[in-house]
Amino acid sequence: MAVQHRHRVTVLAALGAVLLGGCSFAGEPSDTPGIPTALPAPDPHGAYASEDAVRAVQLRQWTAVNGAGGRTAAAVTHIQAVQVVESGDEHLVYLHTDLPHTDDGGPPEQIADLLAVYEAWPNRPAMAVRIGAFDADGHRVGTAGIPAPTPPSD
Repeated sequence: MAVQHRHRVTVLAALGAVLLGGCSFAGEPSDTPGIPTALPAPDPHGAYASEDAVRAVQLRQWTAVNGAGGRTAAAVTHIQAVQVVESGDEHLVYLHTDLPHTDDGGPPEQIADLLAVYEAWPNRPAMAVRIGAFDADGHRVGTAGIPAPTPPSD
């Protein structure tokens, strides 16, 4: 019981740290190098492999086990695939979701939660990451940047 509580505290602390600093979030789809503004039509979510869907399941399971609840747990259920694309020294990550496209063109309210959970996830690539979150229609609805970890000093 104490171990499970400790995991919850760790996840909540990590999510709090993400929201306060360390990761830059864009609430609206701005020009982010390497992240497309939309996934290719006619099937925008058909471009990911089965391993990308498995990553999404692993992220949802990790979130559930580590005690993220409420809004965050509900948001993570919308991730259908976590697609990792190598781009030089960085990784691009596309979070494929089933979130509906909003009428006003703004991002769905869950996007900040999705990006925060992804940054806290220990199984993400260790290299610097640029993330694009895409709605059900394949439109980019949010972006984030995660700096590469600082190497330990000798």
